[in-house]
Amino acid sequence: MTAEAKKWPNLYFIGGMRCGSTTLFLLLSQHPEIFMASIKEPMFWLAENLRRLGKDYKSVVTGKYVTTDAYLGLFETPKISQWRGEASHYLYHPDVAGVLRQEVPDAHIIVSLRNPTDRLFSEYLIWVRSWGFEGTFTDFISANGLKWSKSSGISEVPAESRLRKGLQAENLKIWVETFGQDRIHFVFFDDLEKNPTEVAQGIYSWLDVDNGFLPEVVHTQKGGQPKSKILMKFLNMPKGHFRHLFPRVLRERIRARIYETILKQPKIDPEIQAMLDEYYASDIQLLSEMTNRDLSHWLKRDAA
Repeated sequence: MTAEAKKWPNLYFIGGMRCGSTTLFLLLSQHPEIFMASIKEPMFWLAENLRRLGKDYKSVVTGKYVTTDAYLGLFETPKISQWRGEASHYLYHPDVAGVLRQEVPDAHIIVSLRNPTDRLFSEYLIWVRSWGFEGTFTDFISANGLKWSKSSGISEVPAESRLRKGLQAENLKIWVETFGQDRIHFVFFDDLEKNPTEVAQGIYSWLDVDNGFLPEVVHTQKGGQPKSKILMKFLNMPKGHFRHLFPRVLRERIRARIYETILKQPKIDPEIQAMLDEYYASDIQLLSEMTNRDLSHWLKRDAA
């Protein structure tokens, strides 16, 4: 059966993690000519790739939307849209690129990129906020199983280490080779923070939809150290039965305002920052060449 017959979505926002993905998802989903699945991170194509390899996908990815019928059900809507899309962190699963290209050859890919040291620190803060990690950023790095010291730097990083999520050029290489530069739109977190409307309109232009549309902007998903652990536990409780009472943009706006109030924003240790910058330096150079974007300010902090 062809991609058209199955009505696969043709727009994929593949991450990265802690790179403004929720903000970008909201900017996309508000446009009248773009239909985004209401569920973020269904991870269907990861499950599908594992099924085709004869592997047990249930041990790797779970959820309600990993079967074909359930996944396609996310896109059943009377709204007629040129673009039907979803947002999952497929960036970190290289095999997904091939199976997606095979089934949806006209797919368009959006990826968001961020200073990798800042990205990792933000991930640490979200672990503190959402999953109760207790410890310093140094403890978080050590928990990733790598060999390192402030004096000698990072000498060994296991394949499963979360530090590797910051190797963005390495993770992107297969996607660029599979889909080509024209089918991939790069978004930079720096731009998203400074001018989210301009970023959104750049995406709209790339997709050839009305780029005069002005979305409501919400910066979401802030990480940090909670001032009140009791309040943080309450905010992290499942709230599925409340979700349909308010529009998603309003929910995210309220949540962002609460987080600004109850979260402390610590600073990264400059020595740790320098060590991580050095680890990521060569990948940043490759990413700069891949995207034709000057990223020297990611390493020369005084120039930022």
